[in-house]
Amino acid sequence: MPFVNVELSQDQINYLERKARREDTTIEAYLSQFVHRLAMEGRDEESRLARDPMFRLAPAYGSGMSDLSTQHDHYLYGSPKR
Repeated sequence: MPFVNVELSQDQINYLERKARREDTTIEAYLSQFVHRLAMEGRDEESRLARDPMFRLAPAYGSGMSDLSTQHDHYLYGSPKR
């Protein structure tokens, strides 16, 4: 099986040791399981956003403002347009 060398700070090592100890395993096994869960459960940012219902909603209405995305502070708070 391939392996990866990673340089970690002492704080990161301490954190991983605590997490691994709680799961009664080694740091190496904990990291391997963690990465596997990320890959299998799609926990990366792109997959998380794709599963978020807010990002799957169709627009409920149109604002009619072609510059809303760039001038939102003006429309929301009355700031001068940029």
